[in-house]
Amino acid sequence: MLSLCRKALPSCLAVTLGLLLTACGEGGLSSSISGNTPEADSATLTWQAPLTRANGESLAMGEIKKYVVRYGPEQRIGERSYEATVEDGQAMEHTVAGLSKGTWHFALKAIDTNGLESEWSESVSKTIVR
Repeated sequence: MLSLCRKALPSCLAVTLGLLLTACGEGGLSSSISGNTPEADSATLTWQAPLTRANGESLAMGEIKKYVVRYGPEQRIGERSYEATVEDGQAMEHTVAGLSKGTWHFALKAIDTNGLESEWSESVSKTIVR
């Protein structure tokens, strides 16, 4: 469980952000997407929205403002070169397209309507083979 807090504030967001790669392509984690065939140079990330804050208070979907996806060939999250912002806090899927050959690593964090940010999720990876 990840917590979303600003120092000195009693209300924190507990965030369970488990990422799942659902893009097809050789060498990566994959599963089917009904009615859709993703490009081999893309990765679709899916997650479940957090339901409670770290202090146990419930968290409504409307309190999640957005998500940030950080990705790149670097294994360490802080060293990754790219970020994408998912502006819809109710979204639970994002596709990153235009990935070049190699292994790409992805992590996600949530930001609530008060600007509180979670820690980064566990990373997932996908290898693009051409």
